[in-house]
Amino acid sequence: RRLVKMRSFKPRRAFLLLYLCLTRTFASSPTIPVFSPILRLTGGRVGEVFDSDHEMYSQTSSDDHHDPTGPVERGNRPREEQGDGGAFRLQAGGQSHHPAEPYSLDYQVEIKETKEAIKKLEQQLDKLQERIDDAGEKFLNATNQRDQDYWREEKKYLVEEKKNLVEKEKNLLAEKRYLVENLLEEKRYLVEKEKHLVEKEKYVQEERVIKLKMHYLRAEKSSKLEEYSEDTMWEEAEVKLDGTGFDEGGRLFSLDGSYLKGVIDDEDPRELLLYCREGFNKHWQFLREEVIANGALGWIQGPPGTGKTMTTLSFCFSQEMSEWSVTILRVGKDKMFRCIQTTGSKRRWCTSNNEMAAKLTGKTLSGWSEGQKRLVILDGMTRNIDAHERVYEECRCWRDADRKHRRLVVVTSMSSRGKVKDEEDRSNKLRAHNVVSWTLDEYLEAVQYDKLYKVVEPMLDAGNSTKVKPVKGARKNATKEERVRQKFYFAGGSCRYMFDTTTAEVMSSLTEAVRGTLDIPLLFRGLIGQSSPAAVNRLMATFYHRGELHWLPVSRYASAALASIAETSTLKRMVSDYGIENPLMRGWLFEMLFFEEVKRNGLSLTFRGEREQPVERWDKCLVELFNPNEEQAGSLPKARTCFRPVGYLQGGYDAVMVDREAQKVEFVQVTIAEKHSLKLMYLLEALKALGIPAGNGWNLRVIFVTLPTNLKDFQIEPAEDSGALETYGWKKGKERKKAEVAALDVTV
Repeated sequence: RRLVKMRSFKPRRAFLLLYLCLTRTFASSPTIPVFSPILRLTGGRVGEVFDSDHEMYSQTSSDDHHDPTGPVERGNRPREEQGDGGAFRLQAGGQSHHPAEPYSLDYQVEIKETKEAIKKLEQQLDKLQERIDDAGEKFLNATNQRDQDYWREEKKYLVEEKKNLVEKEKNLLAEKRYLVENLLEEKRYLVEKEKHLVEKEKYVQEERVIKLKMHYLRAEKSSKLEEYSEDTMWEEAEVKLDGTGFDEGGRLFSLDGSYLKGVIDDEDPRELLLYCREGFNKHWQFLREEVIANGALGWIQGPPGTGKTMTTLSFCFSQEMSEWSVTILRVGKDKMFRCIQTTGSKRRWCTSNNEMAAKLTGKTLSGWSEGQKRLVILDGMTRNIDAHERVYEECRCWRDADRKHRRLVVVTSMSSRGKVKDEEDRSNKLRAHNVVSWTLDEYLEAVQYDKLYKVVEPMLDAGNSTKVKPVKGARKNATKEERVRQKFYFAGGSCRYMFDTTTAEVMSSLTEAVRGTLDIPLLFRGLIGQSSPAAVNRLMATFYHRGELHWLPVSRYASAALASIAETSTLKRMVSDYGIENPLMRGWLFEMLFFEEVKRNGLSLTFRGEREQPVERWDKCLVELFNPNEEQAGSLPKARTCFRPVGYLQGGYDAVMVDREAQKVEFVQVTIAEKHSLKLMYLLEALKALGIPAGNGWNLRVIFVTLPTNLKDFQIEPAEDSGALETYGWKKGKERKKAEVAALDVTV
């Protein structure tokens, strides 16, 4: 860099700089023979620098044996602090010293040489001026034409030579200024570097003191934990065996509240009713066949709120497990640790913290006698939390000591187990079971049992909660099915959100989770488990589609909240062909993009068929929720409004665009499929709910919005309930031809 900046290239200076770079690289063992050609080319000057530099290296190397910085190794210190020929070396007492910088000395030599060259040049200019004056006089005194021509040319030549010398003088002055500036810059750099290293030395010393204090604190803490583990207080109670078992022909499972003391925070837990959906039965089958019968290390995973823990507990406390003693270890992110032991009708529990969880686990498990059937449930396991990992290792070692009589089940809400180690899994005989999220049909089936519905009814408050913005058309005296459908918009696949949490609490929880989302594309691709194995994300749910497990937002409310913080360009990239490959996820994203474009920017739709204007522009407007099964309270809004139905998988349409002034109604079905059904009865119900009068006054349109790649070949299936819209001007049998198809551009 320095050579490039120089106005003139000097071999001597070049070899000197090359030598300095090499000696810094090979400072540990500099050898003179390697640089003998340089010594010859530089006239021995490099050798002088080499001797002083070598002495400096020897001095700094010996100082390393008495390094006042203590245990910090030379190889781990910053380059400025190492004895490797750098410009500085920290010494004891906060002082920093540096040897004479070769660069600075070289600049001074160059400046001196330049000054001498300028002085010689000025002398040459004086002599040349004398010759010019002399040539002028001889020209004037010349007596013949030949002499005049000669002295004229001589003067002209001398004047040109003077110009060259003046130009050379300017270059030398410029080089002098350049060298002086570089010298000053070098000095400023050295001063700043010295200050920086002094501050760094102080920081290192302070850090060493802090580490020492932390060491003593850990030792003191460990000592206190040892004392605490000896004084752990256990609470004991009797459990009611007659209050546990199946009901309603095996469709409900009742778990007495006495089993839940210590498991949940409630001081007096009520009876727990579980609906035995298909996932419940598969969960039991996995525990019965894989864990108990075959002795596998069970790993149960799934999104939060799917019932993993309670389903596992129901199996552990069922009649078929009466010969087994059960220990439940609950670890959590709140740094609380709970241990619950149950043997027959006796149970005891204690509460501690994560720091001593592993020691308490080891002590508790080792206290059991050999040869008895024991089952341990590790609930709440999260990878990359050191306390959880240590508890898991204690449990795994305990199981390995007697696999014939001991069983271990891990229950986790992590999105995956992280990096799979096949050899280790085979050795541990590990078997995994995925618990999927709840579907709307499962909720609707569950509330058909009055015993369960009476318990969960207060939580089905989406239509009448005072803390929730009312859904248009919602009634306080809605049926079971209507309440479930309304709540499903917010709770989605989380059973905890549906049956154990109010709508206001669900909205608050999901909003908080959305605020903490950093990478929306990663979240929607379902890669949160791969990129972060410890991820426990309440925003996502899992479902099986065509035999494969897929990730989706837990609910429509969650997806709308995520879309509201995402750029529309981000949503478009995820919907595009090189984005999300999961068709279910792409469908959700495409619908989210539609509503966000309606709210933020408006839409530009390209229609299929022969039209004078194939591109139609829709201005942005307000988006409101409404219940299509009930008539709206009050009149329609004056401004153009987009109504979004709360019913999950609402048949026939996803949005209703209503313009009261223009008397226009547009039903929009957003889809990425290559074909779609046309269900007219749903459109009629929505028209009645919105209070749109029949007759020829209102213009009714049905539009299928799809991807640009599907526009040409998109198919509308034959209309169902043909003739349902005759009173609105749609002739029977002609509905399919009257429906329109348009594309929403997803290119960024």
